[in-house]
Amino acid sequence: MKQFLITVILLVAIVKHQAYCQGMNNIWQHGYSTYATLPWNGTQMNLFNGDTSIVYHERKMPFNFTLANISDSSGNMLFYSNGISVANKMDSIMVNGDSLNPSANTTAWIDDGMPIPQGNIIIPFPNKPNQYLLFHETFVWHKTLPWSVAPELFYSKIDMSLDSGRGALIQKNMFVINDSIIFGEMVACKHANGRDWWLMNHDFNNDVFYKTLITLDTMITYSQHIGPVRTFFSGFCNFSLDGNKFACVNPDQDLDIYDFDRCSGDLSNRIHIPIADSSVWRTLCFSPDNSKLYVISLLYAYQYDLTAANIASTLDTIAVWDGFYSPQQPLAAVFNIPYIGYDGRVYVNCANSTFHLHRIEFPDKLGDSCMFTQHNILCPTYNGFTSPNHPNYHLGPLVGSPCDTLNLTPGPSPKERGVVRVIPNPIKGNILNIEYPVIKNKNNSLKIFDAQGNNVYIRTLPMWSGMHDFPVPNLSPGLYMIQIIDGENRSYGKFCIF
Repeated sequence: MKQFLITVILLVAIVKHQAYCQGMNNIWQHGYSTYATLPWNGTQMNLFNGDTSIVYHERKMPFNFTLANISDSSGNMLFYSNGISVANKMDSIMVNGDSLNPSANTTAWIDDGMPIPQGNIIIPFPNKPNQYLLFHETFVWHKTLPWSVAPELFYSKIDMSLDSGRGALIQKNMFVINDSIIFGEMVACKHANGRDWWLMNHDFNNDVFYKTLITLDTMITYSQHIGPVRTFFSGFCNFSLDGNKFACVNPDQDLDIYDFDRCSGDLSNRIHIPIADSSVWRTLCFSPDNSKLYVISLLYAYQYDLTAANIASTLDTIAVWDGFYSPQQPLAAVFNIPYIGYDGRVYVNCANSTFHLHRIEFPDKLGDSCMFTQHNILCPTYNGFTSPNHPNYHLGPLVGSPCDTLNLTPGPSPKERGVVRVIPNPIKGNILNIEYPVIKNKNNSLKIFDAQGNNVYIRTLPMWSGMHDFPVPNLSPGLYMIQIIDGENRSYGKFCIF
């Protein structure tokens, strides 16, 4: 009780010294081609200091499906790419940032951006703070089969210390895989040592996954035979945020779920789940707490419970397209790509150029409790298919694993963690929206105490996010304290209810 009162007094004294949590995926860009006279390009979602805003940000670069962008650790935009060129934070082409993926098809899409879902991704170069690796690909039509393929996989290296901090490409269009691979479906996961990276691709017309290990001074590609022979190009893959699961889905081979070993990069324990609809396009993402899997199938949104013994039996149709058009026919706001927000929600864009996004409000909950809300987010411009392809930059070492050999801490020091921020404060209704220090690779325990020091609420927070909102039980007017516990470390905040 005495400790609690002292803490409250200290928190009241804190006015300006707040350690706001930002991150490399704090800015999400959306858009479409720039040649139209209507507002086609420029929607941007910003997540700063706990506030989520959707704004118009004019830029020259057109976007289609292909988008990778990255911010610095404070949440400020560094650069982005549509698979054809790289733009810096000033929205101008970066030095040496043109002419990615040299091919006739790249040239043909120059006014739109590349049309490859998960067709590029950005990874910080291990232990080189100013350098980044952009992985990217183009596509061609297969000579004998009626499918598009990526004829090779490239990388380009970017040094942000050049051009007065605007960055420049110091290497461009370097081969990673000189073989035909599946169109798109490129994702990455932090190695179990917390420093290196695994990059995942799939061979075309084969049962081979390519796994590229990116270390301080090497880039080695391994292969593994597992799962079906894959040719279909309307698919999507993703890792769970803790890196322990990997899943792929497409209209031909349906859904496959694997265990992933962050040390070896090996996939195992394949679970295959048929999907009984006729959609020509499917995507997926995991819930923030890694316990649910969402499969999006144009007209339907499905949820699976990954904690169940029989995952397939837990299929729950959580949404069916309600017939909404944006702004009018034929621009149907059907479901497209889901991605996890910094605020703990799942955002779903549309498979047409529309002014709206969908959102899953509580993706960690089962069934209808997850609240799939259709077209509830209005954008200032058309958004055509675009969503960012971000790995979980916040994932730390797998503590206690054979690969946890670098003595990296799973998160920032207690001093860097600062305090917990509640927005708004006093709170309105029973929804508590907090910003808290990101703890890498470890779940946080949140407790709420009343003014008498009684513990009135407790829950687990996502380990990857610095923002979260959730309903709290009916609390009487008064002052409350929040405590976030991470091992021996503590972070505190306060809020009022009037």
